[in-house]
Amino acid sequence: MNRFLTSLIKLAGASMFVMLPQLAAAADQRAELVIATGTKGGTYYPMGVALAELISKHLPSLDVKVRETSGGVENIRLIQSGAAAIAFVNVSTAWDANSGQDKFKNQRVELRAIAALSPNTMHIVTKDTSGIKTITDLKGKKISAGAAGSGTETIANRLFKVYGLQPGQDLSMLPLGPDESAAALAADQIDAFFFGSATPVSAISALSHNPKIKITLIEHAAAVKKLNMNYGPLYQVGRIPARTYKGQDIEVGALDVWDLLVASDKLDGRVAYDIMRLIFEYKDELVKKSQNLATLRLETQEKSSVITLHPGAQR
Repeated sequence: MNRFLTSLIKLAGASMFVMLPQLAAAADQRAELVIATGTKGGTYYPMGVALAELISKHLPSLDVKVRETSGGVENIRLIQSGAAAIAFVNVSTAWDANSGQDKFKNQRVELRAIAALSPNTMHIVTKDTSGIKTITDLKGKKISAGAAGSGTETIANRLFKVYGLQPGQDLSMLPLGPDESAAALAADQIDAFFFGSATPVSAISALSHNPKIKITLIEHAAAVKKLNMNYGPLYQVGRIPARTYKGQDIEVGALDVWDLLVASDKLDGRVAYDIMRLIFEYKDELVKKSQNLATLRLETQEKSSVITLHPGAQR
């Protein structure tokens, strides 16, 4: 019996020796939280970096990673596949995903809003020497309508439809992000480009300071009513204030759609709650790193989000 007990004790000791390192490794592991953002020349990426730093500081149990992407459509695909936990998108793209329409036809994605962040304003940029004054003047031109899979691309295509233009037939399109679009316009490789973002857009600001060209922004606010009739209550009349960009002397009417932070409906409620709580508790800290977040308002969340808030955000 004594020999049997001694053997048991030795076996237990050996088991503990094997198991303890595994337990320690498990205890050290942090849950990964991937934030899908956008291109570095836009506003989603810097907002994502600022948010990641905040979450890492106050929620040490999460291993936060920022992923650069082409924009909203790709971001929702990443959430759908589980490759990202939260993402930046505009209301229009989120609505399409939840409704299973347009690029998400027969592929409905259950998204929930964590926070409505800021108005996303469509910019249509050309040179003052191009002769382009309206969207219809783009007929026969070569343009960029945002990176493939971006919210900009979706809205640009809808604007073309409202103005009776058929991409590929009436105009040529290149799938370029904001930095690439600005460089292409400066090099006369395209005649105009679209980009939806909170203002000011760093790529457009840099372009406006190019001493060899003067930019012009195309008015298009009149399309908002028709867009909402066709696609849902997603768009608002917005404006790009005078002198937002160098040489822009007058205010330009534009299309606004809210930018959201979204997640799958399966995201843990506590995580969603903590992220929204941090966003509003440390708003001033976030705004210092991303001025676009100055428009955050707790009281307008349900109205501005359009899609259903995540239960954690509701809390």
